[in-house]
Amino acid sequence: MNHILLNVKEKCTGRGVCAAVCATSCISYAHDNEGFLSPNIDESKCIGCGKCAKHCHLQSFANHMTKKVYEQYAVKVKDESVRMNSRSGGVFVALSDLILKQGGVVYGAILDDVSQVVHIRAMTLDDRNKMCGSKYVQSDTTNVWKTLKDDVQSGKPVLFSGTPCQAEAVYHFFDRDYDNLYLCDFVCHGVPSPLFWKEYMAYMERKYRAKITAFDFRDKKEHTWESHVEKIVFGEKTIYSRRYTNIFSSNNCLRRSCYECPYTHMDRVSDFTIADYWGIDDVVPGFNDQKGVSMLLLRGEKAAKIFKDILADLIVADTIANPPKHYNLQRPTTMP
Repeated sequence: MNHILLNVKEKCTGRGVCAAVCATSCISYAHDNEGFLSPNIDESKCIGCGKCAKHCHLQSFANHMTKKVYEQYAVKVKDESVRMNSRSGGVFVALSDLILKQGGVVYGAILDDVSQVVHIRAMTLDDRNKMCGSKYVQSDTTNVWKTLKDDVQSGKPVLFSGTPCQAEAVYHFFDRDYDNLYLCDFVCHGVPSPLFWKEYMAYMERKYRAKITAFDFRDKKEHTWESHVEKIVFGEKTIYSRRYTNIFSSNNCLRRSCYECPYTHMDRVSDFTIADYWGIDDVVPGFNDQKGVSMLLLRGEKAAKIFKDILADLIVADTIANPPKHYNLQRPTTMP
């Protein structure tokens, strides 16, 4: 059984699928010395069934199926209030709106009580709205596997949004494809440590002698879409900073597996890939109004159908002739 730890622990992305499928609950997750969730195994409970290896996306990566990019677009949601509450063009809101209108469920990351980033299950707009915006901290997904399985097997539409490795983990969690399950990932730079995030928050509270009541990783109301300025609220006091962003951009606080990420290419298991459309001025001059533009990659007929159903809410430019300039679609982030 210990092959899981010996073979892939250094490359583990901490998604928790192995623990979710374990027949004897011998796998648990705890934060390691860098603050990332990592698996621990109680060898005395292991029966050698192999379910953990079968469902681990790292163990079965060589055999996984990827989808080719079907269509590629630059996208802006027509409703500017929606776009201003998003970090790019608001396409996630359009996709998740449709799923919720169909009586479905949306899974995504939220900043919970400012202190941690976790995945939650949403069936209402209020809960879904908590998922909007960038969160530069690794999200804890260990609590969603049971409800995700129940929702998918019920037949209702389910949209799961997360990092490429989270989408891959969902793909391997299930034994087969489900027509009602839609995977949406994003172009990922890497995930910072939750422990580092908590220590940063504690540092800022000591510095300003007040408790942080709200945090926006990328303020777009007082600054431009491209500015990457944090908005930090201490009760009645608000400050703007780039301190956390600068450390994130330095690549010094990422999970070690991020520096060897196997998902930094166009072909993925997800139906949708979204991102800020950096370089849009060169691709579609005049499309950028500084309020945010999304890059949207579609894979397969299932994604194309959903896209057609939300077209009325979007301003769209076809960019298939121009490869995206995101370097994380070409190679992993370089380890300092």
